[in-house]
Amino acid sequence: MSGLSYEGMVSLRWQPLDALPAGEDLLQLAGDNERLLQLLPGLESMPESAHDEEAPPRYMQLLELRLQLLTELLAELLAQSQPPPPSHRVTLSAESISWEDEAPPPPGTALMLELFLHRHLPRPLRLPAVVEHIEPAAAGQRVLARLQRLPEAAAAELDKLIFRQHRRRIASLRKGSGSRDHGSK
Repeated sequence: MSGLSYEGMVSLRWQPLDALPAGEDLLQLAGDNERLLQLLPGLESMPESAHDEEAPPRYMQLLELRLQLLTELLAELLAQSQPPPPSHRVTLSAESISWEDEAPPPPGTALMLELFLHRHLPRPLRLPAVVEHIEPAAAGQRVLARLQRLPEAAAAELDKLIFRQHRRRIASLRKGSGSRDHGSK
C-alpha cells in the first residue's frame, strides 16, 4: 500500500524526542494507536443506505441519533477544556508523513507527532518519526519525516485508515466529475 496516502487538514502537534520509543514503550504506543484507529470507523459517516440491508427500526435510529448528540456534546466540552492544536495540510502514508510548518524541526530530529484525526475524538494518533528533510512551501516549509515502523497490528490499522480515506477521496472525485459531465449534456 505504499502508493496510497491520507491527505487533508489535520490538527497536528509535535515534540522532539531524545530517542525513538523502543521495547515496552513502543508496544504501549502501538496498542494505544491500534485502539484509537479501531474507533475511527464508528465515528465516520455511515452510508445513507446499504443496497443489501433494510433500514434499522425507528427505535435504533433514535438511539443512534441520541448517541451522536451525546458524542458531539462531549467532544465540544472536551475541546473547550483543551483546544486542539492548529491544523496543517498533511500527507500520511504507511512509511512517511509530510506537513507544512512555519517553525519546523531540523532534519535528523526524532519526534513524537500527534494527529487529531476526527473532531469528535480528542485523543491523538501518536506516531514517532525522524525528520528527513525540509523544503520551501506556500505556508512556511514542508517537512518530510520517516515514520518509525509500528508493530504489525497497529501498522495494519494505520493501513486501513489510509485506504479508507484514499477510497473516499477517489469516490468524491468521481462523484464531482460525474456531476460536471451530467451538467454539460
